Amino acid sequence: MLQKFLAKKDSLPVPKEVIEFHPDAEELELTPLPRATRLVLHSILALLTFLFIWACFAETDKVIATSGKIVSSEKNIIIAPLQDSIIRSIDVRLGSVVKKGDILMRLDPTFSNADASRIQVDETYQKLLISRLESELSGLPLSPPTGATPQEVESQVKLRAGRLEEFTANLRGINTKIAELQQALVAGQRQYVQMDKQVQVAQELVAMRKKVYEQGSDSRLSMLEAENHLAQTNVSMEQLKGSLEAKRHNLAQTLAEKEGFIENWRNAVANQLNEARKTLQTIQEDASKAKRLHELSVISAPSDAVVLDIANFNPGTVVKSGETMMVLVPLDAPLEAAVFIATDDIGYIRSNDPATIKLDTYPFQKFGYLDGELRNLAEDAQYLDTPSGRRLVYEGRIRITGMEHARNLPRDFRLVPGMTLSADIKVGSRTVITYITWPLIRVFGESIREP
Repeated sequence: MLQKFLAKKDSLPVPKEVIEFHPDAEELELTPLPRATRLVLHSILALLTFLFIWACFAETDKVIATSGKIVSSEKNIIIAPLQDSIIRSIDVRLGSVVKKGDILMRLDPTFSNADASRIQVDETYQKLLISRLESELSGLPLSPPTGATPQEVESQVKLRAGRLEEFTANLRGINTKIAELQQALVAGQRQYVQMDKQVQVAQELVAMRKKVYEQGSDSRLSMLEAENHLAQTNVSMEQLKGSLEAKRHNLAQTLAEKEGFIENWRNAVANQLNEARKTLQTIQEDASKAKRLHELSVISAPSDAVVLDIANFNPGTVVKSGETMMVLVPLDAPLEAAVFIATDDIGYIRSNDPATIKLDTYPFQKFGYLDGELRNLAEDAQYLDTPSGRRLVYEGRIRITGMEHARNLPRDFRLVPGMTLSADIKVGSRTVITYITWPLIRVFGESIREP
């Protein structure tokens, strides 16, 4: 048949009338092929030639198929207690959508209430102590703070009165000593004035005795007695002068002791007041902490979110400080797709590669797909548990850029973190012919090898 088809065109055709008289074998050989058959053979050859040329130039997308799930682009919200607590109730369920301020769970407030009551008592006492110290410094009556009991106020009033009485008694003793020194000083000054007059008289007496002695009317003994009396009077005057200086010094020292006593007492009260204020500040900080702990006995949602996970705790269970009780995914954060890429495909993928996201719960044949773009790619591989075993993968994040190709979606449709999906990431293109040539190249490149 093929020989007849490829027969030379210059061979002369045998007339149909003559062919009928040839043997059957020659009749079949000499009978020309039908025109339709020849056209089919030519069409097949032309089609094969066209397909070969088309395969050499036509390109198809290189797509890497991945799988993953919808996640939040921000960190999840971890709910954990600040201290060891007992769970009283859990008011939400897995997958619940909560608004900001909605109650998630309640903790037993017994311990926090006890701490708050104790701190409140300490704060009231410290305020009363500060009021008493301020009253001692200013001399004004004690002004008790709000919340102080009559017994506490009476105790501080008595303490204030006792301290002021002690201060007054000590100050009275110092004032008495000062008064005595002042009286002694005044008496000494008067005595000094009299002594000064005696010195003047003694000096006149000596002058007179000396004059009389020079005239020969008196003996030398009388003159010497007058001079001796003057010398004794001067000595007494000097002693009195020294005594006056000592009394002045004692008076000045006692006055300084009085000022020092008052200053030391005020400094001691001021130091106690300063320490009391520091203690009050610490107590108030503890009160704020206790108040916050009491508020946190009712745990509320910090923002609009979806309950992603709840720890396996029942009411009455004791949870430790910092132990995760619940995980929330914020709703106001943009969602994206977390996909896991095989290590064999990592060499082709680059940031900003376009991708199509197909939600497993909405078949793309009916509902279409979401448009995306590869946002980032992990720098190191991690192990992923799969039904076929553990395998190394790279985690990538695909930013959702649009929903133009989604269709027929329900009216209440919304993306929820945790939705599983498959994603196709376009990493380039290749010609159709490579699907034939590359396997052949691989066969020839990996065959006929020495073991």
